This record gives sequence, C-alpha cells and structure tokens, in this order.
Amino acid sequence: MKTYSKMVVGFHSEKFNSYGAVDEWLYYAQRKESKVGLQPMPSDTHFFIALNEQRTRSEMGVVKQISKPISAEELAILDYTSRGVPIDKLTQLAITEYETFLEKVNTIPEQTPVGVFLTDKLTNDMKKVEYLKLYTLPLKRWTEERKEALFGWRV
Repeated sequence: MKTYSKMVVGFHSEKFNSYGAVDEWLYYAQRKESKVGLQPMPSDTHFFIALNEQRTRSEMGVVKQISKPISAEELAILDYTSRGVPIDKLTQLAITEYETFLEKVNTIPEQTPVGVFLTDKLTNDMKKVEYLKLYTLPLKRWTEERKEALFGWRV
C-alpha cells in the first residue's frame, strides 16, 4: 500500500475561520458533514475537519511534512473513528477518496497554506461526480514575521 509523507495540518486563527489546534491533521468535510454545534462559518464555505473527537472546523490548513508516512486506509480509519462510524463500513471506494486527497496534498510544496473546494462535474456518460480541489492561498506581500505570527512557524 502506498504511503504519503505530507498532510494538511491546522493552525488557530478565528480571523481566518481556522479553529483547530496547531499541527492538528485535517481532512476535507464532506457535504453531509453536520454544521450544527460547530464554529460559525459562511454557508457557502467549504472547510476542513480536524481528525479528532472535537472535529473542529478550519477554512484553511497548511501542507506539512509528517514524521510517519500515512496510507489512505490509515487516514480513512482515523476519519471514521473521529466521526464515530464503525470501521467495518469502510469500503474500497471510500479509501479511493482518501487516496485522491493524499495524492493532491503531496503535489503541493511543504509549508503552503491551502483551502478546499468541492464542486460537481459531469462525466462523459452524464453522471454527476463530486470533484475535490485544493487551492493554494496567495500570501504575497506578507512579511515572514506576519506569516510566523499567524501559522506559528516560518512558512
């Protein structure tokens, strides 16, 4: 099974709608993810969810190198566990979604701030499929000190 050495991690900044803790692993929230009882965010915003019991939301994360590489199946198990979903409901199709996420994350340079966007696309046979887009956030004209103050480390 293929493993990946980068992951999207959180930082805390209510100004940027990022409510997770520093270095907390993030995964994108599916459309059916409940917004009830969580931190307030604009309704049209796609966001990441922390992979822990609190499932805190973050509009942004940062791609960082992780100490122990992770596989898509391990990431899926972490997400299912944090959601309280039994592991036996994990399918190969679901693992493929986690694989796609990890592949996209690992193409982005380390220390890059990212956001997530979900949209629907039509396939050639006119079926609607969900498409995941990770986009980098432009931080041009930001000083190194300002970046360090926001993210807690040098970007």
